[in-house]
Amino acid sequence: IHHQPTADKTLAQQRILAERSARKNRLHKNRSHPKEIEREEIQMTDIYHLLAPQLAQYGLSANQAMTTEFECECSILSPILSTQQQIKQLRAQGHRIGFISDMYLPTAVVHQILETNGFLAPKDFLYVSSDIGYTKGSGNLFRYACAQLTLTTAKLHHTGDHINPDVR
Repeated sequence: IHHQPTADKTLAQQRILAERSARKNRLHKNRSHPKEIEREEIQMTDIYHLLAPQLAQYGLSANQAMTTEFECECSILSPILSTQQQIKQLRAQGHRIGFISDMYLPTAVVHQILETNGFLAPKDFLYVSSDIGYTKGSGNLFRYACAQLTLTTAKLHHTGDHINPDVR
C-alpha cells in the first residue's frame, strides 16, 4: 500500500529543497555579478523567501514558519558537556573565548542558543556567517574575525567538529 506523504513531511522536504536552491542561487549570483561583494553564506530569509509559496498553500506565512524553526532549534539543541568544560577551563586560564559559526540562522538566534546553554559569557565574541557573509570553509570568516580582533590567524586556536570548514 502506498501512502500519501503528510503535510508535515511534504513541508519538511520543501524546506530542504528551498535551502539547497538558496545555496545554488547564491553561487549563481556570485558568478553572474562578479563586481558585487561576494556573499558566501545564505540567510534564513533566503530560504523562506523561496519557501513562501508552498507555505501559503497551508495558510502559513514565511515569518511564522521562520519563528517556529528558530524555536525548534533553540529547544532541541543541548550542550556537549566536554566542550563546555573545556571552554570554562580556558576562560579560567585567562584565554579570550569566541564563537565562529557557519550557520544560516541570524546571530541573535545563535547568541540566544549559546547563552541559554551556558556557553557565552559577556566578554566573548561571536561571528556568524549568515550575517557577515563569509564562511569558515573558505577561511574568510576566520580572517574576518582575526581582523576585527586585531589578531593574526596564527594566534587563533580553533576547535570544531567538521573536517572541512573547521580543520582544512
